[in-house]
Amino acid sequence: LGNRGAGKSQMAVCAIRESCHNLKNAKYIKALNFFLAIRATYKDEKETEIGVVHDFLSPFLLVIDAVENRGETPFENMLLNHLIDMRYDQCKDTIIISNQNEKEFAASMGPSIVDRIHECGIKIICNQKSFRRQEKK
Repeated sequence: LGNRGAGKSQMAVCAIRESCHNLKNAKYIKALNFFLAIRATYKDEKETEIGVVHDFLSPFLLVIDAVENRGETPFENMLLNHLIDMRYDQCKDTIIISNQNEKEFAASMGPSIVDRIHECGIKIICNQKSFRRQEKK
């Protein structure tokens, strides 16, 4: 959680590299792309919502970036909660990245996801200044 440009996605990339180094597959997505993949099934008779969810359940490590960039509709919230809950049931690692502070994140994600994080996860708060906006020497 934290400021834009504070290195959250870069830390996730390091986790992905470590997972792959240990021969465990990983996948990186932006939250919006998960919902767009679900919506694409409405026009594609070959792909199903269950199939899309399965694609995101299969990797050992799933990184979901930019969770603040979603509509937060009841359907999206239910789908995201379902995905994270199913991954939890399968003992698979999930990294959730957000440009929100703790309070905004908790309100946005809901009590079930926040409770899962408290039970068996960690929060990393990145409140340092953006690495993208540092002065050039």
